[in-house]
Amino acid sequence: VGGVFVVLHANAWTRWPLSADCALVALPFYAIGSALQGLISSRLTRASTPYLLIAAACSAIVLVVLALSQGQADLNKLDFGRYPGLYYPAGLIGTATILVLARLLPRSRISGWLSENTLIIFPLHFLMFSVFTGIAIRGFGLPLTFKDSPRTALVYTVMTLLVAWPMALLLHRVVPWLFVSRQNHLRRQPDLHPARTLGGHTHITSDGR
Repeated sequence: VGGVFVVLHANAWTRWPLSADCALVALPFYAIGSALQGLISSRLTRASTPYLLIAAACSAIVLVVLALSQGQADLNKLDFGRYPGLYYPAGLIGTATILVLARLLPRSRISGWLSENTLIIFPLHFLMFSVFTGIAIRGFGLPLTFKDSPRTALVYTVMTLLVAWPMALLLHRVVPWLFVSRQNHLRRQPDLHPARTLGGHTHITSDGR
């Protein structure tokens, strides 16, 4: 559905309330990530450093070619570039490039926190960028073009992470299950079936025999 929306979308269409149209376009990324997280995680874990370097270089080259072909794309504005059919491939290849590069980085508390809280940061940054822009325009009288500078992008990113930090602390306490991967959740659940009763005792088996 998201792919059809991207290909058929026209700028004349009326925006949906609360930017729900952005959510429709973003959902396939979540769905694909959820479906492939086990496979991708196992492959990246077993991959050697030379293999990761080659994969990162190849995916980065493809990403640059797609970016130059596509031009500017902005999900918040529902701008999918020159060729909307390439929007998802470019986004997925960009994600793959980041995943491979992240595997090459040394582990640290910062990278660990970012990886654990992407589920918060990704949707939050859309909202916070809009809030920051509204404050700058209405409160400080800045022109809309001010946010096009790299300096503004850096300030927005830092401020969003500062807002995400206390929100992450709260959500990890209130809904901790939201941040448990499917594999870890399954490993923590006891295998309660199938069961076989022998001599009045119930024996739990993992293979069903």
